[in-house]
Amino acid sequence: GECKDLKSIEVEENNANYMSYDGILFTKDKKEILQYPAGLEGRVYEIPDFVEKIGQNSFFLAETSTLEKIIVKDNVKEISDYAFYWCPTLKKIVFYSDINKIGTGAFASAGKLEDFFYCGKNIPIFTLDGYDGSPAFLGNDNLLNIKLKHTHTSAEGEIWGKDKDGVGGKPVTHALNENCKIGGSCGENISWELD
Repeated sequence: GECKDLKSIEVEENNANYMSYDGILFTKDKKEILQYPAGLEGRVYEIPDFVEKIGQNSFFLAETSTLEKIIVKDNVKEISDYAFYWCPTLKKIVFYSDINKIGTGAFASAGKLEDFFYCGKNIPIFTLDGYDGSPAFLGNDNLLNIKLKHTHTSAEGEIWGKDKDGVGGKPVTHALNENCKIGGSCGENISWELD
């Protein structure tokens, strides 16, 4: 179930595998966020500096959740499968880190997601069609604003992300458009803002 009234997760200090920080469940070493409680109040959540991975279904929330914005800090390198799946109140997500891996359906059915801002230098996100056929943005009909830093446009008008050295990279617009097509649609009038 979604445990929509769960406001906090507490773990005994001597637990060998898990720990709680601000009512949120993490691995003992605090490198992976495992569960954000569906009933935790607050409109903005900033992923703590010590987190390197956002776990599978860690932001599976109830429609009564108040969470609208997530800020992903520099240390996060991996977004697991379905990490933000069914995060129905999420409207904006901002990445400040270089993500190495985005899992299948990572943002699927986050139905109110409108703004996706990525400030990392490498952009692996938009090349993912999903390992099991479930695209990263499946079911996000409200996605309208995408801001990508560290990008450039080719002679053909294709937007490319730069790699860590500021050159090369991967095609962004084509893969995202295909990603949206496979899953229905993102917003009909997506706007791109490039750095």
